[in-house]
Amino acid sequence: MSLPRYVERDFARYLECGGLSHGFARVRGEGRKVELLVAFSCKGRGLCPSCTAKRAQVTATCRSPFMRVNKDHPAYQH
Repeated sequence: MSLPRYVERDFARYLECGGLSHGFARVRGEGRKVELLVAFSCKGRGLCPSCTAKRAQVTATCRSPFMRVNKDHPAYQH
């Protein structure tokens, strides 16, 4: 029994994630002489811990203005 195509595709992307040999962007700030090479990410949804953490951070940042804090709740920590 073989794996679904999307699993094989995501795994192949995970193996290439963060490797400069698989593509990168050259980044330089305005007025700066130093350039950085930023490797492309796989944007995986479960296999890649780095991309999963990035996705969680972006989601939390986007949703945080809409979240309410109930300071009276026993689980609240300050």
